Amino acid sequence: MRLFTNMKSTFPLLLILLFSILFSCSPLYYLALQRFQNEDERFPIAFLAGLLLPPTTTTTTETPSQTSAIPTIAFQASQFTFTLRSAITDFTPTVTGSPTSCVASPSLPGGLSINNTTCVISGTPTANSSATEYSITARNGSGEASAKLTITINFSVPATNWTARVAAEQNSWQSVAFGNGIFVAVSSDGTGTLRAMISTNGISWTIQDTQSTAPFRSVVLGNNRFVAIAPGNFLARSTNALGTAWEERPMPNGNNWNSVTFGTQNGTPTFIAVSDGADNRKMARSITDGQSFTDAFPPETTNTWTSVAFGNSIFVAIASSGVNGRIAQTTDNGTSWLGPAIVPPDISAWQSIIFSNSLFVAVSTSGTSRVMTSSDGTTWTLRQAAEANGWRSIAFGNGTFVAVANNGTNRVMTSID
Repeated sequence: MRLFTNMKSTFPLLLILLFSILFSCSPLYYLALQRFQNEDERFPIAFLAGLLLPPTTTTTTETPSQTSAIPTIAFQASQFTFTLRSAITDFTPTVTGSPTSCVASPSLPGGLSINNTTCVISGTPTANSSATEYSITARNGSGEASAKLTITINFSVPATNWTARVAAEQNSWQSVAFGNGIFVAVSSDGTGTLRAMISTNGISWTIQDTQSTAPFRSVVLGNNRFVAIAPGNFLARSTNALGTAWEERPMPNGNNWNSVTFGTQNGTPTFIAVSDGADNRKMARSITDGQSFTDAFPPETTNTWTSVAFGNSIFVAIASSGVNGRIAQTTDNGTSWLGPAIVPPDISAWQSIIFSNSLFVAVSTSGTSRVMTSSDGTTWTLRQAAEANGWRSIAFGNGTFVAVANNGTNRVMTSID
């Protein structure tokens, strides 16, 4: 209460203080303050001054934030052609403006990627692609810029480069087929009934029990069953789709049955088998899921017909010996065969033929090249095998050609092109 009891004695000076505040007479303000020596007298004046004086304000100045320049992007070329499954040389654009993201539209071909900040394109193509234009866009907070590229992914020259692999056993492997995600190979010998091997990639193999000691020469997948044939009166047929269990079935006329294939020609699912031997009925066909076969005649009855394949709506058979015409074709489910037989570019002992990836590919146990290819079954080109082995059979799956041999150091070879 002393605040109010002292107000009477200090009233004149309060008026002076108020007058100095209102009229900015700061000397009078300080003079009034000096007249009060005790705390009780100073408090009301300071209190009143705090109420009447304008508040103190602080002014700050913001520094403008730094912004990046709008990016630019340019490639040295606009047309690029790469080879399937071959790592590309990184191609680096000239980029300015510190982009925070780089994107391609549409998405780059499978196996290729773009760095998010440098826009460098790298990788290994995993699928072929026709010429396609891509927009490569570099962005940051200030804007974006784009460059156009045309990229083509091609197959290399088909079935030219091969790599040797190790088989599950050192059997005389005669034939290999692919289906349901599995490679299945069969042999003409082995330990007991261990005459098949399977693989998911053509590189690592596992031995299988065929439940038969027949000297198998050929195997094929049709209607979810692998069918393997051998010289004589027997064939083996898998009881599942994976080639891990088998049953024995009869074969007509006891010829040396060398090869079997499957295809749907003229709307009819058909197995075709070819052979050599004294009997001129060296072809056989089955329209009963490989359970029974009937005879047919080839255009050259003296040839040793070793293999047959189906593609482009035709069955094509090859021979390892006989007259020079060692390639035959049929267009009526194997009932009759067109003549005359076609002469291959090398009169070699051709053992196996397949049609995959729009290409017929055949391998041989003799000759200089031991591989030949054709897109139509009529015109053929020689290719070079990995080793001069006795290549007995070839198959294609998961983007890979796989061939097996019955002799040599490395008895499996593969090609991805």
